Amino acid sequence: MRLQRWSLLCLSALAAGFSVAADAQAPAAPPPGRVIGRSGADLVAYAAPPACAPRVVVTIVGSNPQMFSGGVSPAARFFGGVRAGHSLACPQMTRMLAKGLHNGSIMFSAMSDRNNDWEAVILGNSLIDSATENRLGTRTGPSDQVLLLRTPSFLDAQKVVAQAQSTPFLCVNRSAAGCEVISRIESRGSSVLVTNRYRAGGGGALAVVATPSQVAGGLLCGDTRSANVTIEGGNLVADARADLAEQIRERILQNERVCTGFQGQPNGTMTMHAFDGGGRRLRTPNPAQFSASALPLAVPQ
Repeated sequence: MRLQRWSLLCLSALAAGFSVAADAQAPAAPPPGRVIGRSGADLVAYAAPPACAPRVVVTIVGSNPQMFSGGVSPAARFFGGVRAGHSLACPQMTRMLAKGLHNGSIMFSAMSDRNNDWEAVILGNSLIDSATENRLGTRTGPSDQVLLLRTPSFLDAQKVVAQAQSTPFLCVNRSAAGCEVISRIESRGSSVLVTNRYRAGGGGALAVVATPSQVAGGLLCGDTRSANVTIEGGNLVADARADLAEQIRERILQNERVCTGFQGQPNGTMTMHAFDGGGRRLRTPNPAQFSASALPLAVPQ
């Protein structure tokens, strides 16, 4: 099982990223459906009717956000066990779709398809710091977005868009294995189209998310409702691609408007910060740098 560690959250304005707002509300009511798996009091899997069919849709409810954190989270391992057990109990199942919830927020999405040798494609939550989310949710004073705008190293998004016209590829979270995300930023008249590509699990499938955006107040802001999500490559059949694209779309719609702010670094690279509509930082900032040619995409671990 491989875990897609990029949540797209930081690039919501750049590519309609995922958003999880873990909070301290009372637990939501259990979803409708039959319980098909349980890991103590920590994780419960509910299969929506019909519980046994070629396509089975599952909701995994976690008792706390840590169940969805880490490289291969407890919820990801739990999903693998639930899929394996249910495929024995329901031989006609050829695909399982799942989303993980904590307090009503989507923390991860997963899919496993028989035509892809049951390899789990998981859009994870390893980049979400729920404690930070809670802290920022009750913060008083200037917003995180305002604080970034006040820093001497703040980099106006218009300059970033201008540089992208001559150096078209933006590599996010670069490592020896490649980039977690490769972004293209293209001027389209008065708007900007940002297209992100990243690996959606193993097997060579790529997620391509294109979002029309605007430069506003020095930030690059996008409306996730206008994002277009497609899946390229890999071994998934057409309807499995459509299911995976819909899972990504469901995740990114949790925040309607997300803005990305840029901060210049002394070594010539940038740091990107993602903010929700209220100016709250959504996750840990990400390093990024421009490249004249497309770099390889890192394989999810």
